[in-house]
Amino acid sequence: MPATELPRPAESLQEQLQRQRAEQQANTVERLPIPGYGGRLIGHYHLVNWKAQRRIASRNSKVRGKTKEDTEATQELYNAADTLVAACDRIEIRVTADADEQTQTEAEKFNGEEHKLNVAFAEYLGLHKDSEEHITDRAAVFLIIPQQTQVIVHAGLLMAKQGTIDEEIDEEQVGEADAAS
Repeated sequence: MPATELPRPAESLQEQLQRQRAEQQANTVERLPIPGYGGRLIGHYHLVNWKAQRRIASRNSKVRGKTKEDTEATQELYNAADTLVAACDRIEIRVTADADEQTQTEAEKFNGEEHKLNVAFAEYLGLHKDSEEHITDRAAVFLIIPQQTQVIVHAGLLMAKQGTIDEEIDEEQVGEADAAS
C-alpha cells in the first residue's frame, strides 16, 4: 500500500506568522506622549519592521566615539532617534476640555496639518531657525526631546509594543491550534 502524502499547506507556519505580524504591524498605530511637553504633544507611530530596524542599526554602526563605550552609547542614541523619525506618522496636540476657544481652534488647525518628528517641526516649535545651519531630522529629534535618556525610553516604548504584537500573534496561533485539536 503506497504511503499517502499529506497535502502541503499553501504557506509554512513560519511564513504564516511572518505575514500575520507584518499585517498587524502595518495596521497598528501607537500613540505616545512626546516627552517634555506634559502630555500635550502626542506622536502617532507605526511600528518599524525588523528589516528597517536593521538598516537603521547598520547605518549607525559606522558612528565612532572616543571610546568603545562612547561609540556604543552614540549608536544606541542614534538608533533610537532614527527609529522615531522613521516611525512617526504625525503629531497631534491635545488640549483639555476647559481650554479656551482660541486654544481649541489653534489645536484643531495644528492637528489638521502634517507635523512629524523632523526639522520642519523643530522650526515650528521655534527650536531651530531655517536661517541657521542645516540640521538632519535626527538632530531635530534631539532639539524636540532634549534629554537623551528620554529619546531612548520613548523609542523603547515603541519597540516594546512591537514585541507585544508578536506575542499576541503567537498566543492566537496557540489558541487556534488548541481549538482545532
